[in-house]
Amino acid sequence: MLAILAGAGVGGLSGAIGRVIVALLFLKMISDGEGSFFGGGSSGVSGVGSDFLWFLLLSALIGLIGCGAAGATCRVVIAVPLGAILSGLPCFVLVAFPSTMMMSMSGGNNEPDLQAVWVGFLGMVIVGALAGAFGAQIGKLVARQQ
Repeated sequence: MLAILAGAGVGGLSGAIGRVIVALLFLKMISDGEGSFFGGGSSGVSGVGSDFLWFLLLSALIGLIGCGAAGATCRVVIAVPLGAILSGLPCFVLVAFPSTMMMSMSGGNNEPDLQAVWVGFLGMVIVGALAGAFGAQIGKLVARQQ
């Protein structure tokens, strides 16, 4: 039981922190880009306000739950794909697919924004896989010591 809790805790915390870092990099890319969809060219993210805070909290919550579940398996072979799926699927459903569809319908110079969306999505998948593996490895080490 302690191994499962350790794997879930480490996986969840590392997933939450990693997803927040990727979300911050995504916002930096869209605020500095030249795309027309997200209104690129503005300096920084100061105009986003509390909406961005909710975006960060949701991303951290998804990382905490998804990567924690992957880490709780205590098996790296299972945790890597599970973490990638549980971290990437919500990102795809909530951000990448809707943004791509809206950008394709809006016209204009959306190529930099499309690149930012898909780089952010791939970042979330990679973070999920790494956090799941890290949590599972810690869980495995704790199980060996019991």
